[in-house]
Amino acid sequence: MKTARIRNNKSQNKQKTETISEEYSLKKISITLISLVAIFFIFYFITTVVVKPNKNNNTDNTMVDFDSTKIILSHLLDRKEEEYFVIAYKGGKSSSKVNYQELYNTYINDYKKKEGSLNFYSADLDDVFNKNFISENTNITDDINELRLNDEALFKIKNGKIEENYIGHSDIIEKLSSLKKS
Repeated sequence: MKTARIRNNKSQNKQKTETISEEYSLKKISITLISLVAIFFIFYFITTVVVKPNKNNNTDNTMVDFDSTKIILSHLLDRKEEEYFVIAYKGGKSSSKVNYQELYNTYINDYKKKEGSLNFYSADLDDVFNKNFISENTNITDDINELRLNDEALFKIKNGKIEENYIGHSDIIEKLSSLKKS
């Protein structure tokens, strides 16, 4: 009789253990699912409420590139157009109080609004591909291998040759101002 009771107790203990194990597994699965749903809603909340997508489509025009077409100086003379401008500027931060890049951009954008305006290309002198054109002495030539600049420059290119060039901020601004007026 004692062995029968012990067997009954063992089988009851085994059933209790199995029941407890099943309950534990269900509890574990439920907690995992609830956690996943909570994480999903947290990310949803962050992306929709906290980030607040811009519905007005207002753009901040404080810093716009001269043109969407940037070139490297080795391609200064080989554009498709017969006549165009290229501005070579220093793209890095300037210690100067005047932000010439924004000033150039203002003049260029005003000029581009005019009918019959020529295309503008830009070349960043701080770009690694333009570093070999930087020198202590300026040398303006149609031989691209000999071209050297020591400051920002504006070029008017016609038929693959440099027709006009303006070196330094004051000359560039003067020319861009005259383009805007003409």
